[in-house]
Amino acid sequence: MLTVSSSTHAGAVRKINEDALLWDPEIGLLVIADGMGGHNAGEVASHLAVDTLHSFLKMSADGDDFTWPFGINPKWSFAANRLMTALKIANRRVYRESEANANYTGMGTTVVAALADGPNVTFASVGDSRMYSLQGSELRQLTNDDSWIVMLQKESGLDARAFDKHPMRHVLTSVVGARPEVDAEVHELELV
Repeated sequence: MLTVSSSTHAGAVRKINEDALLWDPEIGLLVIADGMGGHNAGEVASHLAVDTLHSFLKMSADGDDFTWPFGINPKWSFAANRLMTALKIANRRVYRESEANANYTGMGTTVVAALADGPNVTFASVGDSRMYSLQGSELRQLTNDDSWIVMLQKESGLDARAFDKHPMRHVLTSVVGARPEVDAEVHELELV
């Protein structure tokens, strides 16, 4: 059984809540997007991304009559290919809107999305929005942050706490909408 609940808050620093979230039990889709704080129109980027993901995944749910604009990866499942395609379409839409409207220049958003089908969950993330698994009392992070700190940590072998006060600790290396192309990690797991 899958139970979903959510809460969002602008926090103490921002005047505008730049989060967008969606749960569609009909297609088993859960999406959370966090517009980039301090950048133009983060709330626009997060809502565009969520709406675009939802539209494509709903339209492609039955597997009929749609195209794969970015091709498919034969090593991935149907769900994984759908999720990656949806992320790339969302990226393209946010990027193009950013390019077309001066008020939106530089907008972007993090995204974590999951497709649940019975005991199978396919998930992907871009940025530093995370997905966790809670089994018993063990909470395990399932996604990797796309951040400068994580990249530096991997290269140096140092613990992330070594960078707690670094001025670039909040810099993201990948988000939806910042560049013409985006890549994401896609994972699949079976819930027990």
